[in-house]
Amino acid sequence: MAKQIMVSVSTDPAKNVSDLYLLSKSVAKVASFIHCDIMDGIFVKKNKGSCATIKMLKSNLSNMLDVHLMVKSPKVEKYITAGANLVSIHKSAFLTDKQFETSLKKIKKLGALCGIAISPKTRITDVRKFLEIANVILIMSVEPGESGQTFNEEVIEKIKTLSALKVTHKYGYLIEVDGGVIPEIATKLSQIGVDIVVSGSYVYNSKNRASAVRELSQINKKADIISNQEEIDVKEETFIENKDTQISMDKPVLNEKIKMLYQKNILENSQHKDNQEVKVKIKPVLNDKIKELFGKVEQNNADTETQNKNIENMEKRKRWILGEED
Repeated sequence: MAKQIMVSVSTDPAKNVSDLYLLSKSVAKVASFIHCDIMDGIFVKKNKGSCATIKMLKSNLSNMLDVHLMVKSPKVEKYITAGANLVSIHKSAFLTDKQFETSLKKIKKLGALCGIAISPKTRITDVRKFLEIANVILIMSVEPGESGQTFNEEVIEKIKTLSALKVTHKYGYLIEVDGGVIPEIATKLSQIGVDIVVSGSYVYNSKNRASAVRELSQINKKADIISNQEEIDVKEETFIENKDTQISMDKPVLNEKIKMLYQKNILENSQHKDNQEVKVKIKPVLNDKIKELFGKVEQNNADTETQNKNIENMEKRKRWILGEED
């Protein structure tokens, strides 16, 4: 029996800023995530998306932003600062395993969910030792870089393997699939352990995009589908394009699975914080991990009180997202 799954609507098919606005607004009330593909023209041939794209979306929507970085050696912190809630990265985008692992952990420390992106050519064994770190495993059924490709059935076995590993080792990750997903395929995926499906072309090309999202999410009951025109109810020109615009302070709506991932990260980070505070008391000099976590800090002027205050503020931000604090 098919279960209801989360839908992350890809912005990749959008042709320009106005089109991006119309697409994102038309699905904002029904999509679990808005999926942003960021490509640098180096890791993949296509060059599209940036921190400015993420910031514009965050300024206009309260949806969780699911950011897939197809970028060589990405500086993950800048995408989180721009508003990303989930950041997925490729192991092959980094020179060493250590750099990849450090970036995964940094994403979590900065208050976002971390994802491991697996392209069709990536084997499970290539990322096996990092699975326990991940909040999400993003499985690409198509080669990264182009929307509109057909779903590749060969990834079914890869999905089943990840589902089995998750059960056997009690890993906490969710499984997300991107590439050529239509309702019939979404039904099949929901039966083998997939939690999130990404859809770009199918939703974008639908006459009623909100209805298309509901079909993908396996909602079998009749619902009051709002037409695209009614759902938008805002003129195109109101989309905020200013790069300096403040990020929306609306709290994203989190379902129970996503809340559990945030709570797991908070627990891990609190344990890390306790260990780090001991080190600070012994030697009040910022190490590289702390500098990466809190940005550019003058090493000679750092003190224990300032460091602990920054950590406390970050924890408050996470609790605020979870609705545990006003």
